[in-house]
Amino acid sequence: MILGIPREWALALVLLFLAFQVLRRPHRPPLRSWPSQELVADADGVMVTFLVAAWNASEKLQSFMEGFDSVTLPNKELVLCCGGPDNTYAESLAFEKPNVIILEQLPGQGKQGGLRAGFPYSKGDMIYLTDIDCVPNDTAVNLLIRRLQKSNLAAVSGAIQPLPHQHAIPIVRSQWAIERYLSLSTPELIEGLRGANAVVWRRVIEETGSFKQDAPSGTDYTLAKEIVRIHGVIGFESNSEMPTEYPQSIRQYISKQSRWLRNVLVLGKKYDARREVRGVYRTIGLAGFTMLCGLMALLWLPAIWIFGGLFVQTVINRYHYHRWSGVSVSVVGVFETIVGDWGAALKAAYQVLFHQLTW
Repeated sequence: MILGIPREWALALVLLFLAFQVLRRPHRPPLRSWPSQELVADADGVMVTFLVAAWNASEKLQSFMEGFDSVTLPNKELVLCCGGPDNTYAESLAFEKPNVIILEQLPGQGKQGGLRAGFPYSKGDMIYLTDIDCVPNDTAVNLLIRRLQKSNLAAVSGAIQPLPHQHAIPIVRSQWAIERYLSLSTPELIEGLRGANAVVWRRVIEETGSFKQDAPSGTDYTLAKEIVRIHGVIGFESNSEMPTEYPQSIRQYISKQSRWLRNVLVLGKKYDARREVRGVYRTIGLAGFTMLCGLMALLWLPAIWIFGGLFVQTVINRYHYHRWSGVSVSVVGVFETIVGDWGAALKAAYQVLFHQLTW
């Protein structure tokens, strides 16, 4: 008997459940096919400012600048506010030219402070927000700009993808599969911003306070909520996938995910985003319950069935993320991201409970 059910019946139910999960084929929205002319933004007469804050990023300057230079917008500029003990600011001065403005980011300013300091130097009608570990390209950039031009939206956000040299790393492939699946499932109107790939009208930045809000963490979340407060929604373009550096270890992944969970818990309450906060509580609760069942199995053997069921369900879901997103499956990556998600949930819960919110 297993939990009061005959062993044969329990095994049959488990096998049926697993077979259903593996074979199910829910609807997956396909990537839209864009004619080549749709990839070109009608940006004549429109200045686009790439606004970036960077700290300790000297190793990433070259690839970012090559990406920026490759974007064929007729009117573009970069305002880069950077600094750090690795001489990022000093090294960035080598890239300064008429359409590249370099400012020094001071210790303690953070990303929000860097954007606040750089914005007054920008001249763009549109402000393109991205990160120094990204490599801009025509497809990603022009799709967002064209979407913003052809709509009455205040801002448009896109997706991300790993840098080409990271595609073979298991944990990166698993993250990419999750990211791409979620992008495909995201509606065209949302209430968030991807800080690595978003474009906003200049007047909207000014309406929201020109980065004057206090945001020691969650800069993108804060800006998104201010835009939604004034304009209601933000556009989303799943086909715009900005190449960016993904975490390459479980430790880096836990740090990134826990920061996101913590931001939603703390800032979500501030902006009364109850649905988002509940979603994070569910994520943390499920991760905690699964790990608790695993520990309980050491003392109460039937708990291993609960733990096993939850774990297998998670693995199957990750398998489907790979299958539906078109990213080749990495068994090692799947297990690494599962462990990373558990660790991130525990870390975020600990930090919030014990008010360790130094961002």
